[in-house]
Order: sequence, then structure tokens, then C-alpha cells
Amino acid sequence: MVEWFSAGQTAREITEASFASHDLSVSTSIAKAGNRVRAKLAELLECDADDVYVVGSTKFGVSLLHGHGFVSGEADLDLAVVSSPIFGRIKREAERVSGGFLHDHAFNGQRTPGKRTASAVRATLIRDIQHSVIHAECLPELPIRRELLGFCADAKATEHAYFSRVSVAFYRSADAFLASQSQRVVAFTKARSLSRAPNGAAAAGYSDALTWDEFLGHPFCSDGRLVGLLQRLGDLCSLSYSYVMPTSVDIGNGCGFDVLAFHNGVLDGVQPSHFFQLTGEFAEKGISVRMVPVGLIPHMAATVTANAMLTAMRELGESMVSRRLMVLAP
Repeated sequence: MVEWFSAGQTAREITEASFASHDLSVSTSIAKAGNRVRAKLAELLECDADDVYVVGSTKFGVSLLHGHGFVSGEADLDLAVVSSPIFGRIKREAERVSGGFLHDHAFNGQRTPGKRTASAVRATLIRDIQHSVIHAECLPELPIRRELLGFCADAKATEHAYFSRVSVAFYRSADAFLASQSQRVVAFTKARSLSRAPNGAAAAGYSDALTWDEFLGHPFCSDGRLVGLLQRLGDLCSLSYSYVMPTSVDIGNGCGFDVLAFHNGVLDGVQPSHFFQLTGEFAEKGISVRMVPVGLIPHMAATVTANAMLTAMRELGESMVSRRLMVLAP
């Protein structure tokens, strides 16, 4: 498992060594399945098979972001296409059909009722492109998007014994790809080094995270009903202790907050109606709650926290996170 990780190496060195070949840190049968899909994608895109990489838990045998090991039949197969010409062609087409990334209607097919709007998908695509990556599911209505989603569905059906989902991302350059993967290596190695340290936001390196008791003294907690809701959420998720971040909360403008509730994956005795009732009360105050399982490896809670932060930053925008995000984490 993650045999490329050696002491004394930088994250970039680990990443470069990992992707110097297409070897996968999973069983032979799983590796063959992953490479079959990789070869078929290269054929679809008419590119060199060496430009298509398997990433994620199928590559390393463990998810660098979530910390859990590869589970056959439940894991994702994430593919990365590293090709400047292909990236440029897809970007130009997306820009053309969306009027220079200005028109939401081009993204209507990517809406998820109650979760994300066409505008949010468009904003995500713009931010991704700024970081030299394009995720197929965020593309506007394009022939290549339909082909890719069809390809992913077919690959999932064919290799369902190994993968529950197949995804494709495009990178502008090898440097952009390696930089992206290096960030995941940093998160993973940091989480492993903290196996004996407290879990959660503070362990993930967020020095401005408050403990639950510290947070209760924050001016934001002058709203007693909100504190009660947060305490009920903590009880629901069986949180033994919690962190809330960040400290720089603007309480004067009435803005909403996102609460990321990290739970242990076993919510014994919790009825869905209880959760829906609680989240409904949060919604009345303009607060959105997201439930994130920490997995079965306790010290990976730090990695999950970091991953959820990255997701929130993509969806809300980095400038918004500093004033809108609170985290409850075990």
C-alpha cells in the first residue's frame, strides 16, 4: 500500500515517483480492470495511453483524501488526462457554448435540486480552469461531455465488480497534474504523522480552530438557540469533542453559515426524521448542514477535514470560507 511513500522525500518527489509509471497499488485483477478502462479512454480521446493516469485509491490502495483503503465494488475509479491540446480544445468549446462562461443556462443539465445550481456549477468550472483542471461533470452541454459521461457509465457497468463510479478530469500540463496530486500527498502524510495527535480541524493544521468550549465564549454564541442546535447536532453525530473554525466570524451582516458535521459513520439509533427535523431548524436560520463520515481510521479525521475544506472552498469560493464556514469535527 502506497509503497512510493518513503521517509525524507518531499511531497513532490513522492508524487513524481508515484506517477513515473502506471503501476497500481491494488491486486492484479483490480489493476487490470483499471488499466482496461484507462486504455479505452485513451482510445476514445485519440490520445497516447501514457497521457491517461489512474489516481485516487485505485492508484495508491488508499484514498489520500479520505484515508480509507480501496474497497472492491465500492471504490471510485478516478482518471486524469494530462494533455495540453485536449485541455485547450475542451476549454475553448466550453467557453464558446457558455458565452465566455457567462451564461448559466448552458449548465442547466448539471443542476442537482436542493444541492447545487447551474450558477454554482459554472463558478466551479471557472475556478477549476484557473487551477488548470477541468472535471467532465462540470462541463456545459457539449458533445464531449455526453460522450464522457456515457463512457463513465459504460465503464462502471462493465467493471462493476471493482468500481462503483468512474470519473474523468483533464489537466493543462504535467506540472499542474503533479501539483494537484502533491497537495493530496501532503494531506495524507500529515494525517499519518498525526496518528497519535488529537483529531479534527486543529490536527489538520488549522491553528485558528476553537475547541467547543472556546467557541461557546465567542460573540456568535450570543444566539442561544443556535448554540442549542449545534449541541443537538453534536449529540446526533456522537461527537466526543468538536472544533469550530474559523475565529474571524462576521456576525453583523446576517450571513448564513455552512456547518460540516463529521460523524463516525455509525449513527446508532438515529432516525432520518430526527436529522431532517434538525437540519430544517438550521435552514430557518440560513444555515446549511453537511454530514461527512470520518471513516474507520480515527487519525484520518484530519484528512477528511482538509478534504471537506477544499470542497467547500471550491463551492463557496476561497474568499467566502474565511467568514462563512464552521466545522464540527470529532
